[in-house]
Amino acid sequence: QQLNDNWNNLQQLKNAKESALSVAQSSLRFQEMCDETQAWINEKDVSLSSEDCGRDLASVQALQRRHNTLERELAPVEERLEKLKQMAREVVASNRAESKNVKERQAEILHLWEKLKVKAENRKAQLDNAHLLHTFLVDSR
Repeated sequence: QQLNDNWNNLQQLKNAKESALSVAQSSLRFQEMCDETQAWINEKDVSLSSEDCGRDLASVQALQRRHNTLERELAPVEERLEKLKQMAREVVASNRAESKNVKERQAEILHLWEKLKVKAENRKAQLDNAHLLHTFLVDSR
């Protein structure tokens, strides 16, 4: 009987350890996804920081093509952010101790994303205005 009790205790300890490892792994995957997403956002932020609006119509059009490519790259990030939100909910549900850190990290990433979207919109408007100006200058010659 004692052997069975010891075996059951050992099984319970193993299950508890597996559960704790699973929670830790989920938390780590969430943090890694946050780090990757933040690095990607920072990389795109740098490319949107350019003040270059082109010196003629052809250069403006080239910049607009590059910007359109960048905007296409932004589209799938919404899906990634939804996955990140889901991961955050799962980590919070399974590990209350990490709740505050997870929510803060999620909020930080979402804030960076919103800033990036605004920056992309502003850059597009800036390039559209430059295109109008250079088109006007070409037409007025």
